[in-house]
Amino acid sequence: MLWRIAGHLRGLGGHLAALASNRLELFGLEWQEETTRLLGHLALLLTAVALAGSCLLFATLGLLVWAWQAGHLLLVISLVAIVDGLLALACVIWLKARLAGAPIPFAATRAEFDRDRQTLSAGGREA
Repeated sequence: MLWRIAGHLRGLGGHLAALASNRLELFGLEWQEETTRLLGHLALLLTAVALAGSCLLFATLGLLVWAWQAGHLLLVISLVAIVDGLLALACVIWLKARLAGAPIPFAATRAEFDRDRQTLSAGGREA
């Protein structure tokens, strides 16, 4: 009788080890996906910031040269500052909305762990 219990415990330990191995593999895959996705976003963001900064710099310089010649330097500087401030505010609002709507990282791994917990708490029966 004791041998049968020990055999069942070994079998249960093997199943739990296999279950944990599968979940860790899923976590690793999701970690790679999240890392790749975030690095792609970061590279795109840095490129966009560099190009937008260059464009804004040269557009501002062009406006200032024109305003200097036309005698409206203070007006143009004020308008550029207001437009830049509004664009920065729009970017912050857009970023907050984007972060609020982002998917939950490792959702599949968490769902699998929840299913495992429900199955184990049900005594091995399918929930």
